[in-house]
Amino acid sequence: MARPLRIEYPGALYHAISRGNEKKDIFKDNRDRVKFLDLLEECCERFGIIIYCYVLMGNHYHLLLETPQGNLHRVMHWLNASYVSYFNYRHKRSGSLLQGRYKAILVDKDHYLLELTRYIHLNPYRAGMVTDPSSYQWSSYRAYLGAAKRMKWVDYPAILSMFSSRESTAREKYMNYVNKGLTETTGNPMEKLYGQVVLGDKSFISKIKAKYNRDTVSTEITDHKKFGRKLEAEEIFSAVEQTLSVKREHILKKGCKNNLARKIALFMMKKYTYLNNQEIADLFCGIHYTTVSKQCSRFKDELTQNSDIKAIYEKVDHIIKNKL
Repeated sequence: MARPLRIEYPGALYHAISRGNEKKDIFKDNRDRVKFLDLLEECCERFGIIIYCYVLMGNHYHLLLETPQGNLHRVMHWLNASYVSYFNYRHKRSGSLLQGRYKAILVDKDHYLLELTRYIHLNPYRAGMVTDPSSYQWSSYRAYLGAAKRMKWVDYPAILSMFSSRESTAREKYMNYVNKGLTETTGNPMEKLYGQVVLGDKSFISKIKAKYNRDTVSTEITDHKKFGRKLEAEEIFSAVEQTLSVKREHILKKGCKNNLARKIALFMMKKYTYLNNQEIADLFCGIHYTTVSKQCSRFKDELTQNSDIKAIYEKVDHIIKNKL
């Protein structure tokens, strides 16, 4: 199965979720939870992110965060890797703790920021862990209401200012807003996702699709089907053959480390088609599917280090983009 779409750009807002492997707990006790919150604080300092709210459940966590630097992947990789390293050392274990990659939903800030804070803060209540969401210790909600010490790295004012300029009034109104979610049948915002990874109105989705087609999003994307036309493998091969004046057999030839045509074709299969790694591997004479990502990563480095290779690549890329 293809990985979820990853879209990154400065100022993007995400609902990020990581779950325990095999639905197992990722927090054994309060010491683990405190450590995770310490890592969140360090994350804000290291990567310049803005956190609007969080909740730590038993076997997963939710974050609502903004990335002014467009660096979500670096943020989540560092956070999860740091926590797993701590957890395994403390509990004398090894192996995976988290279930695959994190899930990150790109959020329309203008329309869903407030609603998602409520959704996240109501998670313990919906899970039957508490009868009153304000009684749950391991979320940002209690601090929003003034019932717990505020974390300096959570942007409470951004949310509370939507209700009132007066602190006490804003807290009360926000509490009423969250409490309405206990009884209102407003639906789950997660049921409104577009392409499994975007939450927003039609205008927002159109903007994201435009960003994608202009290649201003993360190159990690592997699930493209709802974000504009993608190319067939034959179109990629044809563009490489035309630009580099080579035959198909040369592109598919294995064992030659300096086969630029092969490198470009493989990289573009990953970037511009619906094919997953296994399907791309099958096209290139049955290389192992893990080799696809490794070779793409190495070629991406070459593009930044070798201007001659980059110039040739850009010629092919120009032909490809004209087909989109």
